[in-house]
Amino acid sequence: MKIKKIKFIYFDIGGVLVDHVSALKKIANELKISEEKVIALFAKHCDEIDRGTLPWKDFESIFYNKLSPSSKLKTCFLESFVNNFEKIKETHNLIHELKDKFDIGIISNVAKDAFRLVKSKNLIPNIDYKAVVKSAEIKFIKPEKEIFDYALTQANVSQNEILFIDDNEINAKAVKSFGWNSVLFNTQNPSKSIKKIKKILSN
Repeated sequence: MKIKKIKFIYFDIGGVLVDHVSALKKIANELKISEEKVIALFAKHCDEIDRGTLPWKDFESIFYNKLSPSSKLKTCFLESFVNNFEKIKETHNLIHELKDKFDIGIISNVAKDAFRLVKSKNLIPNIDYKAVVKSAEIKFIKPEKEIFDYALTQANVSQNEILFIDDNEINAKAVKSFGWNSVLFNTQNPSKSIKKIKKILSN
């Protein structure tokens, strides 16, 4: 099927606007515990956090109880986590380049307090977003159809006029099955992904 002219672009946050996995590794190194265990524990509970059913303070308790580091972080886990995010500058630059040509939105599996912190620390581009879809607000997470259906109503365009950019292959494939266009973003090679995005937008 030929791609219809794109009118709306939805960006993910983690893995697209910021590198959050590197933040988990930094926390592990600071506490002198296994990076693999920190990442695995986070992966086990992130859906609950992002759906809004597991508060960050409760995850913090799980983190210390399960991994038993010999010391604690200087701030709460959420703040330490976000403080260690690495901004993916290439994507930020792209959004500023595109903001006057396309409607831009965000779809993220994210808790409300995490989003507020990310925004306050200027880790997402400061533009006029046409829609910001936060999983914890609507209690659905990617790749569930309901979050994309909600995002579609917010965008107010046809499915095939939306380009969705996410670093998770399951999400990128799911949204295609709903009639959207998508690009699987490579966090480790942003420039390559941005070339793909620009190629689709130029068609």
